[in-house]
Amino acid sequence: MTRIDNLARMTKLTTCIASCFIAAAAFITSCNTAPSVQDRQSFIREAADSRALFIKETPGLDKQLAESAGYAVFPGIGKWGVIFGGSEFGRAVVYTPAGEQEGWASTSNPSVGLQLGGQEM
Repeated sequence: MTRIDNLARMTKLTTCIASCFIAAAAFITSCNTAPSVQDRQSFIREAADSRALFIKETPGLDKQLAESAGYAVFPGIGKWGVIFGGSEFGRAVVYTPAGEQEGWASTSNPSVGLQLGGQEM
């Protein structure tokens, strides 16, 4: 085999491995939007604490929220990456303008490229 054949074979293998990581990331991060039944109360409490902190620290935010169509509070968003793939994922509580819980939201952002590690924001 020539060097070009070896390079083509390695490129195909790398593409296959990267595709597997992307598929795994998409599967893992496509979880149910709502937290598990056991975690809901603590999650709602954490989101309410975050909401109260945002309102306290940001002048005029309470007025803006009251005039909005609704809003979501993400208490935390996690990031992870392993070799060729990774993702960001976070869950949120969706509130009405009156500050009552309306539902759930989530965000997911898969990524491709050389990476390793994790982070929570």
